[in-house]
Amino acid sequence: MRILVVDDVADAADTLAELLRMKDLKAVSVHSGIWALQHMQEWRPHVLLCDLAMPEMDGLSVARQVREHPELQDVVLVAWSGYTDQATQRQAAEAGFDHFLPKPTEPDQLFALLQRIATELSRR
Repeated sequence: MRILVVDDVADAADTLAELLRMKDLKAVSVHSGIWALQHMQEWRPHVLLCDLAMPEMDGLSVARQVREHPELQDVVLVAWSGYTDQATQRQAAEAGFDHFLPKPTEPDQLFALLQRIATELSRR
């Protein structure tokens, strides 16, 4: 499973991608929404794990643009945010995110979600 991690805080994105690679997952990180969209088209990840609050292009805009591309319809979008209120979660769902994880996220919670996603993808 290929996972693209997007966060404007480089240390957060890079550390999470490294953690995923330590679990034998294919993960790369980028540090902006614009880079995420460029990388999505080239790398074709199965999962996009995207921060919501980023400058230039926030995660909600990234999700909307991904959902507009017919070639990217099967990508599972996971919002990853320190803003965990109901309004933010609703906005994320309306933008096209399939799942929502709070920051910080316990590794066990992240890996449980990725296991469910892998199961879902294998059934498609």
